[in-house]
Amino acid sequence: MSNSKKYEVWPVAIIASFILFGGFVFYAIYQAAKQPAPLVTEDYYAREIAFQGQIDKQKMVKMLGKDVQVRLDREAGKLFLEFPLDTFPSTLTQGEITLYRASDQKMDMAIGLQPNEKGEQQIELKGLAPGYWKVLIDWKEGGISFYQEEEIII
Repeated sequence: MSNSKKYEVWPVAIIASFILFGGFVFYAIYQAAKQPAPLVTEDYYAREIAFQGQIDKQKMVKMLGKDVQVRLDREAGKLFLEFPLDTFPSTLTQGEITLYRASDQKMDMAIGLQPNEKGEQQIELKGLAPGYWKVLIDWKEGGISFYQEEEIII
C-alpha cells in the first residue's frame, strides 16, 4: 500500500494568479507614473482667480456690440479679424491675440494687436498644426477692456 500524497494544482494556480495580478497592477502604476501630466497652463491658479474679470470683459463685448468678426481662409492659410469700424482710428489702445492650443502649451502663439486703418488684421497660419484652436482676443478701447473667444479648426 502506497501512502503517496496526491499533488493538487489548484492552490498553486490560485497563488500564481494573485502574484500575476499584483505584478500587472504594479506595472500599470509604473507606466502611468512615467507619463507626463502637463497642465494646460503653468499659472492655472492665477488664471482661475482672474476668470471673473474675463467674464466681465466678455459681457462688455456683448453689451456694447464690439464683436470682432473672425474668419478663417484655409486656401490662403490666413486668419482675418475685423474690428468694429467705430473703434478706429485712435480709441484702440492696446491688445493681444492668442492662438491657443489646449492639447499642447508649446504650440500657443501670442500676437500683438496691429489692425490696419480699416480695422482689419491678418494672421498667417502657415506652420501651425492642424486641429482645434481657440482664438483669444483681449483688447482695450477707450479705457474699457474687452475679451472675445472664437474656435477654429485648421
